[in-house]
Amino acid sequence: MILGRTKEDCVVAIYILGKRRKIVRSVDIANSLGITKPSVSVMLRSLEEDGFVNKASAEDLYELTLTEKGLAFAEQLHERRCFFTDLLIWAGVSRDVAEREACELEHALSYESFNLVRSAVDRQRAARPA
Repeated sequence: MILGRTKEDCVVAIYILGKRRKIVRSVDIANSLGITKPSVSVMLRSLEEDGFVNKASAEDLYELTLTEKGLAFAEQLHERRCFFTDLLIWAGVSRDVAEREACELEHALSYESFNLVRSAVDRQRAARPA
């Protein structure tokens, strides 16, 4: 965990929401994560200072975008979440539970452990007859 779970979830939320809509606002993040707008504001200030997020004012709204650093980080986290979601569903876990628990796993494992697990799963899948 580099930023802490909530900030990491915020970066991923901006990434996912940005794929779905033209403008991402702090209220969208608050609704997506189920947290208060003041909490989002504090996180965004920190993420902006750390070089993960840009805030641009447009018609009295702040449009949120990820910097190159933020985009690369969000893509890594999203890849981890998708991998664990797919793995858990493959193992027989319901989609709702798999998505919730994949989010936990995404934050719990180090990058080294994630890469080892992914490699082991890839090797196992490749060894299976089609």
